[in-house]
Amino acid sequence: YETWFAESELVADVHYVPLEPDFTDLAERVQYLERHPTEAERVVAAANAYCRKFADERAEQAICLLVLYKYFVLSGQIEPDPEVWRFISG
Repeated sequence: YETWFAESELVADVHYVPLEPDFTDLAERVQYLERHPTEAERVVAAANAYCRKFADERAEQAICLLVLYKYFVLSGQIEPDPEVWRFISG
């Protein structure tokens, strides 16, 4: 399941600290990062940098409009404008 946050782009130990599904390693992970603050800061910095690209509300609105436009074209509801379609399709 993927959301607008593009979770598949997140990398374990780069953007977040992975945990066991039952959180049995939580205390161990916290202790490790407390002993290695530089590594913890690196993960936080990478996570913040990843999140910053979603903070631009205008860009997010433009992306939403382009997604809707592509949906309307692909579902046959509108004819594509060649210039816009070239931009969307790369």
